[in-house]
Amino acid sequence: MNFLDKLRKQPEYIRKFMLWSIVIILGLILTAIWINGSYKKIQKLKSENIIQELNLPKIEMPAINE
Repeated sequence: MNFLDKLRKQPEYIRKFMLWSIVIILGLILTAIWINGSYKKIQKLKSENIIQELNLPKIEMPAINE
């Protein structure tokens, strides 16, 4: 609790600076985790052949005689 008491005695601008520093650092960490997870999912999708696995019916276009 000694740290909290020291923090409470600091001027408001220092407390705001520390708060926003912590928020920015946590935001950067969470963004890095999100980007890394997205990158791994995209790499997994590229390795799979999704279109062939869907077994979509083939569309035959009728011949047009002019």
